Amino acid sequence: EDVLPGFYHPSLIGVNTDTHTLHDLVAIKLPTVAANLETLGLDRDALCSVYVAWFMCLFNQLPSESMLRVWDLLLFEGSKTLFRTSLALLLLHSKLFADLVNAVDQGLIARSRGAEEALRALRKLPLDAVDSNLLISTAANDLGSLPKSLLQRLRLSNCRRVLSDGYIEEVFHKQSRPLCAVRNHKDDNTRKTLLVSNNGAFVWSGDEAGVVCIWDSQTGCLLRRTRTAYQRRVCSMAATRDAGGGHVWIGC
Repeated sequence: EDVLPGFYHPSLIGVNTDTHTLHDLVAIKLPTVAANLETLGLDRDALCSVYVAWFMCLFNQLPSESMLRVWDLLLFEGSKTLFRTSLALLLLHSKLFADLVNAVDQGLIARSRGAEEALRALRKLPLDAVDSNLLISTAANDLGSLPKSLLQRLRLSNCRRVLSDGYIEEVFHKQSRPLCAVRNHKDDNTRKTLLVSNNGAFVWSGDEAGVVCIWDSQTGCLLRRTRTAYQRRVCSMAATRDAGGGHVWIGC
């Protein structure tokens, strides 16, 4: 738990956050590989289903010598080792994905077949890492730096993604006027009624369409969305406190 916080929590929030973080790192560090995988039709969910298997088992699919060396680095450097090992595996097999893209482009195989072959190859990548020196050297020397600030930023973003099931929304204040910015929402500037409850833990928003949302004030994630009776617009909100935790009253 100290080395990989949240990885084996019942919610799996730690490992799911880091698999999405790896997906973003591939786009940053290995843009050609990321582009080829996307061309083959492998989306974020498909790729993360492979990455989570690598992370959950701590690369026990690797040949024994490679696995033990990765574990040594994991105990010494922490979870960054998982990212470096994953990126190294993808880099060492980048030609395989480029060849699949060429085969699809030339009409030698169907795009769906190319996606299946790529997914099958990804699942087997650790099994092929028989040269432990090459794997560790690639992970250490061929990927550039992975600054802590970058990992923290990506992890924060992906923690929000995991908590909100991919639907990320933020609450903010602008010029003392309460607004709620919603991604891909047509009415970004709709006037909102906002309320903070539970000692600042939650933010409530209500709008003219009667939509009431509850947000986590720390992560900015949407926790719940509901509507008022008959979709009446929200005019006001008030919070009360009592021994049971209090209530939020909504005026329509």
